[in-house]
Amino acid sequence: MYPPFVANLLKKRKDVITNLLRKKKDVLAQTLVLCFIFALIIWVLSLLDGLTSVDNDVRTSFLTSMNVSAIEVTEKASCTSEHFCDLEGDIRVDAKSFTIYVMTHNEMVSHSANSWVIRPYPRFYLFHTQWIVKLMSYSEEEKISPKCTEKHYSPAILFSTDEFSLNHYHWFTDVIFPLYMTSFGYTPDIHFLVTDYADWFVPKTHTILRRWSQYPLIDIDNEKERVHCFRKLFVGLKFHGDLIVNKSSPEYAAGVSMQKFRRFLRDTYSLERQIAIEPRLVNVTRPRLMIMSRKSSRILLNEDEISRVANEVGFNVVITDGEQSANQSRFAQLVNSCDVLMGVHGAGLTNMLFLPDNAVSIQMLPFGPLEWWALQQYRDPLPDMNITYLEYRISVEESSLSKQYAPDDPIIADPYSFYAKGWVTIKRIYLTNITFTIDIERIKGTLVEAMKILQH
Repeated sequence: MYPPFVANLLKKRKDVITNLLRKKKDVLAQTLVLCFIFALIIWVLSLLDGLTSVDNDVRTSFLTSMNVSAIEVTEKASCTSEHFCDLEGDIRVDAKSFTIYVMTHNEMVSHSANSWVIRPYPRFYLFHTQWIVKLMSYSEEEKISPKCTEKHYSPAILFSTDEFSLNHYHWFTDVIFPLYMTSFGYTPDIHFLVTDYADWFVPKTHTILRRWSQYPLIDIDNEKERVHCFRKLFVGLKFHGDLIVNKSSPEYAAGVSMQKFRRFLRDTYSLERQIAIEPRLVNVTRPRLMIMSRKSSRILLNEDEISRVANEVGFNVVITDGEQSANQSRFAQLVNSCDVLMGVHGAGLTNMLFLPDNAVSIQMLPFGPLEWWALQQYRDPLPDMNITYLEYRISVEESSLSKQYAPDDPIIADPYSFYAKGWVTIKRIYLTNITFTIDIERIKGTLVEAMKILQH
């Protein structure tokens, strides 16, 4: 029991603390109410801002259906080449006129160079359907711009599938790998719009496309009665080179790489082997060598002898014609089961994509001025695949050209003079209707080198 004066002091202290706590609660409640009122004012002002502008009413005719305020949408039209544009905003794809409209509030666009002609395929020397990307002011909308009939809430890529990409190599280099790069970060919530559509494209590509997009493919050239609208659209495909990712590019910084692409192919085609035969097992289990056989041109006349010497070196040999394979998945699995891939320069070597890491790829390079193309296509991409490149240069004596032309003919004596005549002439002379009889001792040396690489 405290003395009376102490009890009075304690009571007064308790009353003071109680009053302070009550006041603190009142201040907190008042603060919360003020915050709510302030947020409500901002929300109302944003609504009024959208309603008081006639231009914004027009613009949001498409965007309001997405519950997106006009102030949140970025207008962007970045066309970095005649093959590629990156567009954002109110985008309208009109197949009837092959025109893509990017709507803008900038009234100055009608007085400037405000359109681009785009061919949405990476190869500049091939002709494809041309699309016009046109900036259009909302003040001109009623006169020129079409109204949306199909509104899409996800990004899209519009690209071409030229017949050139029927070739196995160009299918991967011109379409599949660039499509992987362009769609990276958006899959599977992205639409694919195909121009120059070919009937072969879907059967050949559906296994890959269904993993990248959850939407049906749009044959955009035949959408004449519809206007497809998007908030983001890529016109064309990102392309750094044949099966190459530029390591200083934003795409590489974002995570695009050849190794990730190869992992994707392994998952897609159920490829079991990530790594080639272990060095310690080479002398116990014979490594597998695949020889890509050709039936129409650049034919190896003594293929059986090459197979025999490869067996002597220590390989189990598989001879196959990849271009005739109807089942891409099954053929990819066959390639993946091998440790070395060898073939004459041509599309069959593209199957290097399915080899396991630490494998070896041997390009047999025909006689002629072919280095620039051959090395760019089948040597340069290999380091990023973790595959070793070897090369066997076919001599003029091993080529049927030695029987067709005299030793002093420029085709034999000065092949590099044909550079000036271009690829079409070079291909006709040095790659078409040519056969080879390979020197067995020379090719044996290359096969021994491949075996040494697997052993270390």
